[in-house]
Amino acid sequence: MHSKKFYFKQTLFLFIVALLQFSCVVSFAASPDGSAARAKWCVMVFMNADNDLDRQGVKDICEMELAGVSNDVNILVQIDRAREKTARRYMVTKRAANASKDDWGLTSTKIEDLGEVDMGDYKQIINFSKWCVDNYPAEKYALVIWNHGAGWRLAPNAQKGISYDEQSGKIITAAELGLALEAVRGLIGKPIELLGMDACLMQMIEVAYELKENASYIVASEETEPGEGWPYEPICSALLKNPEITPVDLSKLIAEAYSQSCISNKKGTTMSVIDTSYLPALAAEADNFSKVLISALNSDERIRKARISIAEAQKFEVAAYIDLGDFVKRIIANMDIPEVKQAGETVLMALSKTIVINRLTGSSAKNATGLTIYFPRMTFNAKYSSLKFSAFAWDEMVNMVIK
Repeated sequence: MHSKKFYFKQTLFLFIVALLQFSCVVSFAASPDGSAARAKWCVMVFMNADNDLDRQGVKDICEMELAGVSNDVNILVQIDRAREKTARRYMVTKRAANASKDDWGLTSTKIEDLGEVDMGDYKQIINFSKWCVDNYPAEKYALVIWNHGAGWRLAPNAQKGISYDEQSGKIITAAELGLALEAVRGLIGKPIELLGMDACLMQMIEVAYELKENASYIVASEETEPGEGWPYEPICSALLKNPEITPVDLSKLIAEAYSQSCISNKKGTTMSVIDTSYLPALAAEADNFSKVLISALNSDERIRKARISIAEAQKFEVAAYIDLGDFVKRIIANMDIPEVKQAGETVLMALSKTIVINRLTGSSAKNATGLTIYFPRMTFNAKYSSLKFSAFAWDEMVNMVIK
Protein backbone atom coordinates (compact mmCIF):
# COMPACT_ATOMS: atom_id res chain seq x y z
CA MET A 1 0.00 0.00 0.00
CA HIS A 2 1.38 3.42 -0.98
CA SER A 3 1.58 6.22 1.60
CA LYS A 4 0.31 9.78 1.19
CA LYS A 5 3.97 10.77 0.95
CA PHE A 6 4.36 8.56 -2.14
CA TYR A 7 1.33 10.10 -3.82
CA PHE A 8 2.62 13.60 -3.03
CA LYS A 9 5.98 12.75 -4.64
CA GLN A 10 4.24 11.21 -7.65
CA THR A 11 2.04 14.28 -8.06
CA LEU A 12 5.07 16.55 -7.75
CA PHE A 13 6.97 14.51 -10.34
CA LEU A 14 4.06 14.68 -12.83
CA PHE A 15 3.80 18.42 -12.25
CA ILE A 16 7.50 18.89 -12.98
CA VAL A 17 7.25 16.78 -16.16
CA ALA A 18 4.25 18.83 -17.30
CA LEU A 19 6.14 22.04 -16.54
CA LEU A 20 9.13 20.90 -18.59
CA GLN A 21 6.89 19.90 -21.50
CA PHE A 22 5.20 23.30 -21.35
CA SER A 23 8.62 24.97 -21.26
CA CYS A 24 9.65 23.09 -24.42
CA VAL A 25 6.45 24.12 -26.16
CA VAL A 26 7.04 27.76 -25.20
CA SER A 27 10.67 27.60 -26.38
CA PHE A 28 9.55 26.48 -29.83
CA ALA A 29 6.56 28.82 -29.99
CA ALA A 30 8.73 31.78 -30.85
CA SER A 31 12.31 32.05 -31.96
CA PRO A 32 14.72 34.24 -29.93
CA ASP A 33 14.36 37.07 -32.43
CA GLY A 34 10.60 37.14 -31.90
CA SER A 35 9.62 35.45 -35.17
CA ALA A 36 6.64 33.12 -35.49
CA ALA A 37 6.23 29.52 -34.32
CA ARG A 38 8.57 26.74 -35.37
CA ALA A 39 8.56 26.45 -39.15
CA LYS A 40 8.09 23.35 -41.28
CA TRP A 41 11.41 23.89 -43.05
CA CYS A 42 14.53 25.92 -42.43
CA VAL A 43 16.71 26.29 -45.53
CA MET A 44 20.23 27.46 -44.67
CA VAL A 45 22.21 28.76 -47.65
CA PHE A 46 25.94 29.11 -47.02
CA MET A 47 26.82 31.37 -49.94
CA ASN A 48 30.51 31.96 -50.53
CA ALA A 49 30.66 34.67 -53.19
CA ASP A 50 34.06 35.92 -52.10
CA ASN A 51 35.49 35.09 -55.52
CA ASP A 52 34.52 35.42 -59.19
CA LEU A 53 30.92 34.39 -58.36
CA ASP A 54 30.26 37.64 -56.49
CA ARG A 55 27.52 39.01 -58.75
CA GLN A 56 25.88 35.61 -59.17
CA GLY A 57 25.38 35.38 -55.42
CA VAL A 58 23.22 38.50 -55.28
CA LYS A 59 21.35 37.33 -58.37
CA ASP A 60 20.51 34.00 -56.72
CA ILE A 61 19.17 35.69 -53.60
CA CYS A 62 16.98 37.82 -55.86
CA GLU A 63 15.69 34.58 -57.39
CA MET A 64 14.81 33.32 -53.89
CA GLU A 65 12.96 36.58 -53.18
CA LEU A 66 10.75 36.02 -56.22
CA ALA A 67 9.27 32.97 -54.46
CA GLY A 68 7.54 35.24 -51.95
CA VAL A 69 7.17 35.25 -48.16
CA SER A 70 6.18 32.50 -45.76
CA ASN A 71 5.56 31.72 -42.09
CA ASP A 72 6.07 28.00 -42.70
CA VAL A 73 9.46 28.15 -44.41
CA ASN A 74 12.51 30.09 -43.28
CA ILE A 75 15.10 30.69 -46.00
CA LEU A 76 18.26 32.15 -44.49
CA VAL A 77 21.41 33.19 -46.32
CA GLN A 78 24.90 33.97 -45.14
CA ILE A 79 26.64 35.63 -48.08
CA ASP A 80 30.26 36.74 -48.18
CA ARG A 81 31.07 38.96 -51.13
CA ALA A 82 34.31 39.76 -52.95
CA ARG A 83 36.81 42.55 -52.58
CA GLU A 84 35.90 45.23 -50.03
CA LYS A 85 32.38 43.90 -49.40
CA THR A 86 31.68 42.12 -46.11
CA ALA A 87 29.58 39.11 -45.09
CA ARG A 88 25.90 39.46 -44.16
CA ARG A 89 23.05 37.30 -42.93
CA TYR A 90 19.66 37.73 -44.57
CA MET A 91 16.16 36.41 -43.87
CA VAL A 92 14.54 35.90 -47.27
CA THR A 93 11.05 34.64 -46.47
CA LYS A 94 10.03 36.93 -43.59
CA ARG A 95 10.21 40.47 -44.88
CA ALA A 96 7.85 43.37 -45.39
CA ALA A 97 5.71 43.09 -48.51
CA ASN A 98 6.70 46.62 -49.50
CA ALA A 99 10.38 46.29 -48.57
CA SER A 100 12.69 48.45 -50.65
CA LYS A 101 16.03 47.30 -52.02
CA ASP A 102 19.13 47.80 -49.93
CA ASP A 103 22.58 48.84 -51.12
CA TRP A 104 23.16 45.34 -52.52
CA GLY A 105 19.86 45.34 -54.41
CA LEU A 106 18.12 42.95 -52.00
CA THR A 107 14.68 43.25 -50.39
CA SER A 108 15.40 40.44 -47.91
CA THR A 109 15.69 41.50 -44.28
CA LYS A 110 19.31 42.08 -43.33
CA ILE A 111 19.69 40.53 -39.89
CA GLU A 112 23.39 41.00 -39.31
CA ASP A 113 26.58 42.39 -40.83
CA LEU A 114 29.46 40.09 -39.91
CA GLY A 115 32.38 42.00 -41.34
CA GLU A 116 34.97 39.94 -43.20
CA VAL A 117 34.46 36.19 -42.75
CA ASP A 118 36.60 33.31 -44.01
CA MET A 119 34.00 31.17 -45.80
CA GLY A 120 36.75 28.68 -46.66
CA ASP A 121 36.79 27.67 -42.98
CA TYR A 122 34.41 24.80 -42.20
CA LYS A 123 33.76 26.23 -38.73
CA GLN A 124 31.83 29.05 -40.40
CA ILE A 125 29.27 26.47 -41.58
CA ILE A 126 28.86 25.42 -37.95
CA ASN A 127 28.53 29.03 -36.74
CA PHE A 128 25.94 29.88 -39.39
CA SER A 129 23.96 26.68 -38.76
CA LYS A 130 23.93 27.31 -35.00
CA TRP A 131 22.57 30.80 -35.56
CA CYS A 132 19.84 29.39 -37.82
CA VAL A 133 18.89 26.58 -35.43
CA ASP A 134 18.91 28.80 -32.34
CA ASN A 135 16.88 31.61 -33.90
CA TYR A 136 14.73 29.87 -36.51
CA PRO A 137 13.92 26.34 -35.27
CA ALA A 138 12.13 24.07 -37.73
CA GLU A 139 10.86 20.55 -38.14
CA LYS A 140 13.16 19.89 -41.09
CA TYR A 141 16.45 21.41 -42.19
CA ALA A 142 18.19 21.81 -45.53
CA LEU A 143 21.75 23.11 -45.87
CA VAL A 144 22.97 24.37 -49.25
CA ILE A 145 26.70 24.93 -49.78
CA TRP A 146 26.98 27.47 -52.62
CA ASN A 147 30.28 28.10 -54.40
CA HIS A 148 32.92 26.43 -56.57
CA GLY A 149 33.50 22.72 -56.02
CA ALA A 150 36.16 20.20 -57.02
CA GLY A 151 35.23 16.93 -55.32
CA TRP A 152 37.53 15.30 -52.77
CA ARG A 153 40.81 15.91 -54.52
CA LEU A 154 43.83 17.43 -52.83
CA ALA A 155 46.04 18.64 -55.64
CA PRO A 156 49.79 19.05 -55.00
CA ASN A 157 49.75 22.86 -54.97
CA ALA A 158 46.15 23.70 -54.11
CA GLN A 159 43.48 22.19 -51.93
CA LYS A 160 40.34 21.11 -53.74
CA GLY A 161 36.99 20.72 -52.07
CA ILE A 162 34.15 23.22 -51.83
CA SER A 163 33.65 26.87 -50.83
CA TYR A 164 36.78 28.63 -52.05
CA ASP A 165 37.37 31.98 -50.32
CA GLU A 166 39.52 34.20 -52.51
CA GLN A 167 40.65 36.51 -49.72
CA SER A 168 41.87 33.77 -47.39
CA GLY A 169 42.87 31.34 -50.15
CA LYS A 170 41.22 28.55 -48.17
CA ILE A 171 38.71 25.90 -49.23
CA ILE A 172 36.69 23.35 -47.26
CA THR A 173 37.93 19.81 -47.88
CA ALA A 174 35.71 16.73 -47.97
CA ALA A 175 36.94 15.65 -44.55
CA GLU A 176 36.28 19.12 -43.11
CA LEU A 177 32.81 19.15 -44.62
CA GLY A 178 32.23 15.90 -42.76
CA LEU A 179 33.29 17.56 -39.50
CA ALA A 180 30.94 20.47 -40.17
CA LEU A 181 27.97 18.19 -40.84
CA GLU A 182 28.74 16.17 -37.72
CA ALA A 183 28.57 19.36 -35.68
CA VAL A 184 25.33 20.44 -37.38
CA ARG A 185 23.82 17.06 -36.52
CA GLY A 186 24.73 17.74 -32.90
CA LEU A 187 23.00 21.12 -33.03
CA ILE A 188 19.80 19.72 -34.51
CA GLY A 189 19.85 16.40 -32.66
CA LYS A 190 19.45 14.36 -35.84
CA PRO A 191 20.93 14.10 -39.35
CA ILE A 192 20.11 17.08 -41.51
CA GLU A 193 17.30 16.10 -43.88
CA LEU A 194 18.86 17.52 -47.05
CA LEU A 195 22.35 18.61 -48.01
CA GLY A 196 22.61 20.42 -51.32
CA MET A 197 25.87 21.38 -52.99
CA ASP A 198 25.33 24.07 -55.59
CA ALA A 199 28.87 23.57 -56.86
CA CYS A 200 30.76 21.55 -59.44
CA LEU A 201 31.88 17.93 -59.23
CA MET A 202 30.70 17.17 -55.68
CA GLN A 203 28.53 14.05 -56.18
CA MET A 204 31.34 11.60 -55.40
CA ILE A 205 31.25 8.47 -53.30
CA GLU A 206 34.38 9.66 -51.47
CA VAL A 207 32.65 12.92 -50.50
CA ALA A 208 29.31 11.31 -49.68
CA TYR A 209 30.97 8.69 -47.50
CA GLU A 210 32.34 11.46 -45.27
CA LEU A 211 28.78 12.73 -44.74
CA LYS A 212 26.70 9.57 -44.62
CA GLU A 213 25.77 9.64 -40.90
CA ASN A 214 24.92 13.33 -40.88
CA ALA A 215 22.72 13.99 -43.93
CA SER A 216 19.79 11.89 -45.13
CA TYR A 217 19.80 13.01 -48.78
CA ILE A 218 22.53 14.65 -50.83
CA VAL A 219 21.74 16.66 -53.97
CA ALA A 220 24.76 17.44 -56.15
CA SER A 221 26.32 17.15 -59.60
CA GLU A 222 28.87 14.70 -60.95
CA GLU A 223 29.83 17.23 -63.62
CA THR A 224 30.60 20.94 -63.56
CA GLU A 225 27.65 23.31 -63.24
CA PRO A 226 26.98 26.35 -65.45
CA GLY A 227 27.67 29.71 -63.80
CA GLU A 228 23.97 30.25 -63.07
CA GLY A 229 23.90 27.22 -60.78
CA TRP A 230 20.56 26.15 -59.34
CA PRO A 231 17.30 27.84 -60.42
CA TYR A 232 16.20 29.12 -57.00
CA GLU A 233 12.90 30.76 -57.93
CA PRO A 234 11.06 27.56 -58.99
CA ILE A 235 12.69 25.53 -56.20
CA CYS A 236 11.77 28.01 -53.46
CA SER A 237 8.31 28.68 -54.92
CA ALA A 238 7.46 24.98 -54.87
CA LEU A 239 8.67 24.68 -51.26
CA LEU A 240 6.67 27.70 -50.11
CA LYS A 241 3.54 26.37 -51.80
CA ASN A 242 3.96 22.95 -50.19
CA PRO A 243 5.83 23.28 -46.88
CA GLU A 244 4.71 19.74 -45.94
CA ILE A 245 6.92 18.34 -48.72
CA THR A 246 9.08 15.40 -47.65
CA PRO A 247 12.88 15.56 -47.78
CA VAL A 248 13.07 13.01 -50.59
CA ASP A 249 10.49 14.85 -52.68
CA LEU A 250 12.21 18.19 -52.15
CA SER A 251 15.49 16.58 -53.19
CA LYS A 252 13.93 15.23 -56.36
CA LEU A 253 12.27 18.57 -57.06
CA ILE A 254 15.68 20.30 -56.98
CA ALA A 255 17.18 17.77 -59.40
CA GLU A 256 14.24 18.10 -61.79
CA ALA A 257 14.21 21.91 -61.66
CA TYR A 258 17.95 22.09 -62.29
CA SER A 259 17.72 19.70 -65.21
CA GLN A 260 14.88 21.70 -66.75
CA SER A 261 16.89 24.90 -66.41
CA CYS A 262 19.84 23.28 -68.23
CA ILE A 263 17.99 21.82 -71.23
CA SER A 264 19.58 24.32 -73.59
CA ASN A 265 23.06 23.76 -72.16
CA LYS A 266 25.13 22.30 -75.00
CA LYS A 267 27.98 21.03 -72.84
CA GLY A 268 25.84 18.63 -70.84
CA THR A 269 24.91 18.63 -67.15
CA THR A 270 24.16 16.16 -64.37
CA MET A 271 22.24 16.30 -61.11
CA SER A 272 21.48 13.36 -58.85
CA VAL A 273 20.09 12.61 -55.40
CA ILE A 274 21.53 9.92 -53.17
CA ASP A 275 20.00 8.26 -50.13
CA THR A 276 22.90 8.04 -47.68
CA SER A 277 21.37 5.14 -45.75
CA TYR A 278 22.44 2.88 -48.62
CA LEU A 279 26.03 4.14 -48.79
CA PRO A 280 27.52 1.63 -46.32
CA ALA A 281 26.16 -1.28 -48.38
CA LEU A 282 27.38 0.29 -51.64
CA ALA A 283 30.85 0.87 -50.17
CA ALA A 284 31.01 -2.74 -48.96
CA GLU A 285 30.08 -4.04 -52.42
CA ALA A 286 32.62 -1.71 -54.09
CA ASP A 287 35.21 -3.08 -51.67
CA ASN A 288 34.33 -6.67 -52.54
CA PHE A 289 34.36 -5.86 -56.27
CA SER A 290 37.81 -4.31 -55.90
CA LYS A 291 39.14 -7.39 -54.13
CA VAL A 292 37.66 -9.75 -56.73
CA LEU A 293 39.16 -7.62 -59.48
CA ILE A 294 42.56 -7.61 -57.77
CA SER A 295 42.50 -11.43 -57.75
CA ALA A 296 41.45 -11.49 -61.39
CA LEU A 297 44.20 -9.14 -62.56
CA ASN A 298 46.74 -11.96 -62.76
CA SER A 299 47.89 -11.45 -66.34
CA ASP A 300 48.95 -8.61 -68.61
CA GLU A 301 45.96 -9.30 -70.86
CA ARG A 302 43.46 -8.87 -68.04
CA ILE A 303 45.15 -5.68 -66.86
CA ARG A 304 44.98 -4.42 -70.44
CA LYS A 305 41.23 -5.06 -70.53
CA ALA A 306 40.80 -3.23 -67.23
CA ARG A 307 42.68 -0.27 -68.72
CA ILE A 308 40.39 -0.33 -71.75
CA SER A 309 37.43 -0.15 -69.38
CA ILE A 310 38.82 2.88 -67.62
CA ALA A 311 39.63 4.54 -70.95
CA GLU A 312 36.05 4.03 -72.14
CA ALA A 313 34.30 4.94 -68.87
CA GLN A 314 32.28 8.14 -68.48
CA LYS A 315 34.52 10.98 -67.37
CA PHE A 316 33.94 14.55 -66.36
CA GLU A 317 35.74 17.92 -66.26
CA VAL A 318 38.32 16.40 -63.92
CA ALA A 319 39.40 13.36 -65.92
CA ALA A 320 40.37 11.44 -62.79
CA TYR A 321 36.69 11.40 -61.76
CA ILE A 322 34.80 8.61 -63.50
CA ASP A 323 31.24 7.39 -63.23
CA LEU A 324 31.16 4.40 -60.88
CA GLY A 325 28.25 2.59 -62.52
CA ASP A 326 29.50 3.06 -66.06
CA PHE A 327 32.98 1.79 -65.16
CA VAL A 328 31.60 -1.34 -63.49
CA LYS A 329 29.40 -2.07 -66.52
CA ARG A 330 32.41 -1.81 -68.84
CA ILE A 331 34.57 -4.03 -66.64
CA ILE A 332 31.84 -6.69 -66.72
CA ALA A 333 31.56 -6.46 -70.52
CA ASN A 334 35.28 -6.26 -71.32
CA MET A 335 36.66 -8.86 -68.91
CA ASP A 336 33.90 -11.50 -69.15
CA ILE A 337 34.96 -13.30 -65.95
CA PRO A 338 32.10 -14.94 -63.97
CA GLU A 339 33.26 -13.89 -60.50
CA VAL A 340 33.97 -10.34 -61.67
CA LYS A 341 30.56 -10.19 -63.34
CA GLN A 342 28.80 -11.37 -60.18
CA ALA A 343 30.63 -8.89 -57.94
CA GLY A 344 30.05 -6.08 -60.44
CA GLU A 345 26.32 -6.77 -60.75
CA THR A 346 26.03 -6.62 -56.97
CA VAL A 347 27.68 -3.19 -57.02
CA LEU A 348 25.20 -2.03 -59.66
CA MET A 349 22.29 -3.29 -57.60
CA ALA A 350 23.55 -1.44 -54.51
CA LEU A 351 24.12 1.68 -56.61
CA SER A 352 20.55 1.57 -57.96
CA LYS A 353 19.26 1.65 -54.38
CA THR A 354 21.53 4.55 -53.44
CA ILE A 355 20.58 6.77 -56.39
CA VAL A 356 17.12 8.24 -55.80
CA ILE A 357 17.03 10.18 -59.07
CA ASN A 358 19.55 10.96 -61.80
CA ARG A 359 18.94 13.70 -64.34
CA LEU A 360 21.11 14.46 -67.38
CA THR A 361 21.13 17.01 -70.19
CA GLY A 362 23.22 17.04 -73.34
CA SER A 363 25.27 14.14 -74.68
CA SER A 364 28.66 14.59 -73.04
CA ALA A 365 27.54 12.90 -69.81
CA LYS A 366 25.01 10.49 -71.31
CA ASN A 367 26.50 7.48 -69.49
CA ALA A 368 26.50 9.07 -66.03
CA THR A 369 24.64 6.97 -63.47
CA GLY A 370 24.67 9.38 -60.52
CA LEU A 371 27.90 8.96 -58.55
CA THR A 372 31.57 9.44 -59.43
CA ILE A 373 34.68 7.82 -57.98
CA TYR A 374 38.38 8.62 -58.14
CA PHE A 375 40.35 6.73 -60.82
CA PRO A 376 43.44 8.59 -62.11
CA ARG A 377 45.08 7.39 -65.29
CA MET A 378 48.67 7.71 -64.04
CA THR A 379 49.60 8.72 -60.48
CA PHE A 380 47.38 7.99 -57.48
CA ASN A 381 47.21 10.92 -55.04
CA ALA A 382 48.68 9.72 -51.73
CA LYS A 383 46.45 12.14 -49.81
CA TYR A 384 43.53 9.87 -50.65
CA SER A 385 44.41 8.13 -47.39
CA SER A 386 42.89 11.10 -45.51
CA LEU A 387 39.42 9.94 -46.60
CA LYS A 388 37.23 7.43 -44.78
CA PHE A 389 36.60 5.64 -48.08
CA SER A 390 40.31 4.79 -48.30
CA ALA A 391 39.68 2.02 -45.76
CA PHE A 392 38.34 -0.05 -48.67
CA ALA A 393 40.34 -1.81 -51.38
CA TRP A 394 39.42 0.57 -54.21
CA ASP A 395 42.76 2.41 -54.16
CA GLU A 396 44.69 -0.89 -54.13
CA MET A 397 42.81 -2.05 -57.23
CA VAL A 398 43.34 1.26 -59.02
CA ASN A 399 47.07 1.14 -58.32
CA MET A 400 47.25 -2.35 -59.87
CA VAL A 401 45.60 -1.09 -63.05
CA ILE A 402 47.64 2.09 -63.48
CA LYS A 403 51.05 0.74 -62.43
